[in-house]
Amino acid sequence: MKHFKALLFFILLALGSFAQKSEMLATFEQANKLYAEGKFAQSATLYDSIIASGYESADLYYNTGNAYFRLNKNTEAIYFYEKSKQLAPSNEALIHNLELANLQIYDKIKPMPEFALKRFFRALIKSQSADFWAYTSVFLFVIVLGLIYLYLVSGKQKVRLFSFLGGLFLIALSTTSFVFAADRQSELTHAKSGIIFAPAVSVKSEPNNNSAELFVIHEGLKVEITDYSENWYEVKLASGMTGWVKKNGLKNAVKRRI
Repeated sequence: MKHFKALLFFILLALGSFAQKSEMLATFEQANKLYAEGKFAQSATLYDSIIASGYESADLYYNTGNAYFRLNKNTEAIYFYEKSKQLAPSNEALIHNLELANLQIYDKIKPMPEFALKRFFRALIKSQSADFWAYTSVFLFVIVLGLIYLYLVSGKQKVRLFSFLGGLFLIALSTTSFVFAADRQSELTHAKSGIIFAPAVSVKSEPNNNSAELFVIHEGLKVEITDYSENWYEVKLASGMTGWVKKNGLKNAVKRRI
């Protein structure tokens, strides 16, 4: 009887989860319909309600960003575009819309020069999701296992040499893909960047109100978060400039997928 009750509990839990997800998907479709009808404020409200429920997806964030962009709320649009980009870094439409939104922000920060090789690998890692790199790593490792088997059973010298060298090469690729996956996942799990939401934010030399003001940044600007202290974040601009801002001046994030 106890086992039956436990089974019934898990069945009801699964059904409840399925029902909640179905409800969120229905709300998502309704929000998309409102957007198509030009009712951007209403669609944004529905998208926000889904996000507030703890769900996330690249499409959800992208559509939310589009709704805010059409409402001329550029900072909110950039925020959601950046969140969508974390999950779908190769979405060309998203990248285009994000570039349009960034053209409208006040601060025009010139990026700090970066070594070509480092820039190449950074762009390569970000070109795909963490799941893509993880699946690639597993796929390559499976092939390596096949080559190991071929090496052990084959009596031909050329086949054994091919299996050995091919296995070494694919092990290197599999390991590299695994490192790329870990790097992308770390970027998603540990939010390292944020969008300035206050109209103007004073960047301080230390995490307290009495410290010297270094410079001022404005809403819509993306910054890298390098440290924190109580109600303050240490941020770094693309130009390399650093300083401390109050936590309520910016937003970062993530959570459960839809």
